[in-house]
Amino acid sequence: MASFARNDIALLGREFEVVPHVFAPRKRWMTPLSLFKQCFFLLRNGFTADVFICMFGGYHSLLPVLLGKLRRRPTIVIVGGFDAVSFPSFRYGAHHRFPLGWFVRCSLRSATHIVPVSDNLVNSTTHYLPNSTDPHQQGYRAFDPGNSVPYTIIAYGYDAQRFKPMKRGEGVSFITVAQMNAPNFLRKGADLMFMLAERYPQHRFTLVGNTPSMHYDRVPPNLELKNFVAYERLPEEYAAHTFYLQLSMWEGFPSAPCEAMLCGCVPIVS
Repeated sequence: MASFARNDIALLGREFEVVPHVFAPRKRWMTPLSLFKQCFFLLRNGFTADVFICMFGGYHSLLPVLLGKLRRRPTIVIVGGFDAVSFPSFRYGAHHRFPLGWFVRCSLRSATHIVPVSDNLVNSTTHYLPNSTDPHQQGYRAFDPGNSVPYTIIAYGYDAQRFKPMKRGEGVSFITVAQMNAPNFLRKGADLMFMLAERYPQHRFTLVGNTPSMHYDRVPPNLELKNFVAYERLPEEYAAHTFYLQLSMWEGFPSAPCEAMLCGCVPIVS
């Protein structure tokens, strides 16, 4: 349950009854089982719902969208990043993966409305990796030009009462927050953070989101690796640092630097 999904549920819950379902198979081979569980959830709740909302397009969005279409109810898919791009070189994006890309495209075509969180997720051109064989045209319409479903761009919002400046630590320090796995290590620019820590041993670096699956040849002594941090504790992590590093190859709408800026961090971004 990502922070932006929790925020949407809280906002909608002020006016409506929201019944959430989290689709989160722990392993890829468990996806059919998760779809089976989702089917039971929809049988229990889908026939009384007035609106169906899916965070991201993917395996999990097709059944709710088709049920909404069958019942002639509004169906909304929020496009957040992964579901609008294809970067095979660092194993990111839905549209070069079969059958995932097909599920995304079918979901978006069958929805009554699409809500991208940024306009670059509709159609955009990227030249950040000029020598890459990855497509330069990105965005869900780049991979499905015939998609004419109406869309409205709604950016993420942030709570300035939760994220605010606090007591800062001593010296110059840098922080990045990202769930670490093999593809994300390069996509999020963690490799560059390791290089910066080696080059500037007098400064402090913190990477939040390390996972047990990650193994590094060498961790600089001035780089602290932290595992999962509860969302409620993130403001104090941000506020304890001077700079926020977002050195990604690609982002849809990066939440962490926005939260960090509210906490007083200066953003350094690619």
